Amino acid sequence: MSRAGKIATAAALMAAVTVVGWVMLVGVLYAAGGVVTVEVEDRHQGLDIYLPVPMVLLDAMVASAAMPAVHTAGLPRVELDGMSVDFGELGSVVLELLHELEELPDATLVEVVSGPDRVRISKDGTKLRVEVEEPGTSIDLAIPTRGVLRMAERILG
Repeated sequence: MSRAGKIATAAALMAAVTVVGWVMLVGVLYAAGGVVTVEVEDRHQGLDIYLPVPMVLLDAMVASAAMPAVHTAGLPRVELDGMSVDFGELGSVVLELLHELEELPDATLVEVVSGPDRVRISKDGTKLRVEVEEPGTSIDLAIPTRGVLRMAERILG
């Protein structure tokens, strides 16, 4: 084999190993926690962004952040439509609800419409989706439900 042939063969092998390595890395990151996707479309400025972020990276950021736990002790009780809410217990209630999130069927959890503006929070498969629509702009955020729970445990727990 000529010298040029050997160089071409070595370059092809290096390229193949690199591609296989990247595919394996993406597969491991996805299997470790899924992918958070952020889509932003601003039709006024011609902006269209799609950003997939491995949940592993967000977990690492949350774990390394100096994030104090949310303390609600001493906050007042609130009466709303005859129901009393003790904000001191709210963190544990939210965590219990999030533990059940994966088991919920796909559904819209909250939807707020005000004129042309709309915000919708829904469960879609293994993702929690937050969609914001207003004239000229739309935002779609999809977070793996396990990732939502891990972040909430870090913040509230």
